Amino acid sequence: MTFEPHAHAVAVLQALFDEREYEKVIELATMLLDITSSGDLDSQTEAVYRETLLSFASVSSYNLGRFPESLAYAEQSVLEGRRTVMPSISLARALGNRALAKEALGDLIAAQADYQAALAIGDELGTDVADAHVQCIRANYALFLNSRGQGTAARAMAGLASSRGADLMVDTDSAWMRAIIEKRPEESISQFEVALRRARSEGDLRKAGVAASNLGMAYHELGDEEQARVHLTEAAELLERLPPSEHLAVTDYNLGVILGNLGRLDEAAAYLKRALDLFLQSTPRSLKILWVLRHLAMVRVVQKDYRRARAALRRGIELYESIRPDVGRLEDEQSGAFEIYRLLVELHLYLSLEEEWLDETFELIERSRARYWAETVTPLAPAPDVGRFHPQGITHDTALDVLLLTYFVGPNATFMMYGRGGHLSSRRIDVGADSLRGLVQNMTFDLLATPSRRGLREDAAEALATMLLPDVDPTGVRAILILPDGPLWALPFDALPLGDGTYLGDVAPVVSGPGIHVLRGMRGLRRRRREEVMPVIVARPELAGHFPDLPGAERQAELLTRLFPPARVLPGPAATWTAMREALPSATHVHVAAHALARAGEETAVLLCDGHGGPVYARVADIAAVPLTADLVFLAACSTSLGVSSSGEGLISIARAFLFAGARCVVGTLWQVPADETEQFVTAFYESMADGATLIDSLHKAKLAARAGGLSPRTWAAFQGVGDFLADVDQMSAFLDRFDQKGK
Repeated sequence: MTFEPHAHAVAVLQALFDEREYEKVIELATMLLDITSSGDLDSQTEAVYRETLLSFASVSSYNLGRFPESLAYAEQSVLEGRRTVMPSISLARALGNRALAKEALGDLIAAQADYQAALAIGDELGTDVADAHVQCIRANYALFLNSRGQGTAARAMAGLASSRGADLMVDTDSAWMRAIIEKRPEESISQFEVALRRARSEGDLRKAGVAASNLGMAYHELGDEEQARVHLTEAAELLERLPPSEHLAVTDYNLGVILGNLGRLDEAAAYLKRALDLFLQSTPRSLKILWVLRHLAMVRVVQKDYRRARAALRRGIELYESIRPDVGRLEDEQSGAFEIYRLLVELHLYLSLEEEWLDETFELIERSRARYWAETVTPLAPAPDVGRFHPQGITHDTALDVLLLTYFVGPNATFMMYGRGGHLSSRRIDVGADSLRGLVQNMTFDLLATPSRRGLREDAAEALATMLLPDVDPTGVRAILILPDGPLWALPFDALPLGDGTYLGDVAPVVSGPGIHVLRGMRGLRRRRREEVMPVIVARPELAGHFPDLPGAERQAELLTRLFPPARVLPGPAATWTAMREALPSATHVHVAAHALARAGEETAVLLCDGHGGPVYARVADIAAVPLTADLVFLAACSTSLGVSSSGEGLISIARAFLFAGARCVVGTLWQVPADETEQFVTAFYESMADGATLIDSLHKAKLAARAGGLSPRTWAAFQGVGDFLADVDQMSAFLDRFDQKGK
């Protein structure tokens, strides 16, 4: 047999594929695979030919919604692709097809790896060789990133996946990316309309259905819901005349959302239910199902059918729990899916509070945040099980001397539970994340911008206190534990006014934690406490004039050396990242007196010396990777508790990085504090600690001393304690112990 018959066979397959005769494509491709003899072609040509046949079978199975079958063909295709000379467009195509199948089956981590490997091959080959195939892979990867909530990366990838071919579906997908991912719907409407007219004239139901669906969503992005309904209805009617597909499921979902927005609730519920059934049949582990269930639950709530609303929400929550391990390994890979999950939780919290189910409310708040914290802080423990979030009995058995304030901040409302001694209450605050963030920023501005250093305005602080401390009586408590969420991580709770000239921080020590389940995990990893304090002190890294001098840093180092003689100091040119990284694992306490780059919304870093007078940036990921067992990390640097916001996880800050590394407690700052005032605060803290005070009491005494010395909240409120401070006091430690027992 010569190569010509094989080329003819591929041409026949392509013709059948173009006509959407997918069953015939699979049948012919598998027959050709069976009759192909290893002696017909040289090894390279045979590998390319077999990979091509398997790719036709894989994509055809995918288009028929038979995803396990598609994955099986793709796996074989990858094996054939690896037989070709590298870099190989055959292997890139095979990896792209396998990524599609894995994505449909919910294995997002593996899908991302395949997409990246395929694109790396395409980059190596160059655009002249790989343009058409790589364009398709880029388009699919952009949609993948967008569905996982990584909008910035999706837009960048969509920009690379520009449409250059004449294929109608490729053009339509590119226009869809411009409309949805790049937020330019008006530029895409004309292209969708052209695609729809052509598909109608050709009698191609699938092309016409997809074009009409995309056109409807472009109008939705422009706010024209009626035009969106018209085109989506047409799309549904066209696509339902074909075998069930994901295109129909997505169209039904979008149409259900539009009908819900228009108040046509019964019709909306019908389309959303059909979309749910289609997704469960074809892609039962798809993140899209979470969106369908949320909107179906919203329709049921408006219909006051709370029983079915709860059922939809619970189903979504359980689905997320089952697929979370396959969504991603890095925090930004989890954030998109976690945000969808939190939207389900927000709606469920409405129902739980309506029915006064306190245990369920507490459980939902705990589940909905700091999941990546839990999985990172406790890597030596078993993977977090669902049971760790069940607080049976905790709402009736909290510690008598701990005031608990726990929050969930959703886009539309904030939910809180608060109380002590078995008397927890719950409340919904009709202020969402954006408004709350604005109030926190205004309070911070008031603290920092006024010349009196006492603060001439407390409007924002008083508004926040009214919202976040309703009916809260902190009198007589031993400590106040804040479990913040979202923008509340940037709020100095101890500076909230109580209305009688005092602040919340005057009453008792105020510390924060990411969640009871994380603190519980940290408690489980505690090593045997060392009686001798052995600090590591990083002081005034030499930066050759690149940044302002820090003269107080050396005095801080002298103080700690005097109070704790075994202290190891890394001063000036010795304050390198290499030296610090080597010293940290053996330290009981760590004190960092250095510059930091930390602004809200930006990546954060500690500035160290490169050994030659220049700066080195120790970033969050670098710090988090160091094995640490220290009881305390004190960050006497600017804004070390600020960073990029992560959905449900707080701020990706330097302070959090040290907790991830294994520190029990961290004291960080929310803004820049003058050097002399920092020195006063540090001195008061460590002198109390040297006198035998616990970490939580040392922090509180330093704040009270600062206030007694005439310093305003702009100084003492900047220093925030995060972590397992409660472990220092037996009575407070019982709080977590009770939760641990109840949660098992």
